Amino acid sequence: MKKNSCFEQCNRVCEIGPGTGRYLDLILNQIKPEKYGIYEIAEDWALWLEKTYKPYVLRHPADGRSLQNTPNDSCDLVHAHGVFVYLSMLNTFEYFSEMTRVCAPGGFIVFDFFSNKDFTLPVITKWLSFKERYPVVLDEDFIAKYFEYRQFQLIHSFSAIYGHSESRYLIFRKNSSDK
Repeated sequence: MKKNSCFEQCNRVCEIGPGTGRYLDLILNQIKPEKYGIYEIAEDWALWLEKTYKPYVLRHPADGRSLQNTPNDSCDLVHAHGVFVYLSMLNTFEYFSEMTRVCAPGGFIVFDFFSNKDFTLPVITKWLSFKERYPVVLDEDFIAKYFEYRQFQLIHSFSAIYGHSESRYLIFRKNSSDK
């Protein structure tokens, strides 16, 4: 994220599902935004994150599908890690819609998911040897088209270890002329 300028001029951040705060902590070690809004459905974690990372973190009521307390075009960085690997396709696209709504012109959206391009027969066979059954596989080209239609440019993608395989990260930037 840093190599792709996601932290430059980053005054307002929104994170979906920060959980234990692993990525929140990494980002706050890089930047000190004016506001860092979180949407975490686990109330105990949300309270702990808000208390631990005061004054930066602002906990919002989480309904598992929207960013209802975040204004349109207000965030320089909107991100989620390990969330869209298990949410249903429609729930994921609800969040994608919200992410595009709250991202400011010139801002970034970063997230990971299980890509159809990476979920090969050997990967499926490997997953079947374990008890976990949460992976949701999404069409990577369709996701890119979805964001392109909403005036975002795909600027980088990479893979990272997740579960018993890898998830694909996509980094989008909202066109500056879109207001």
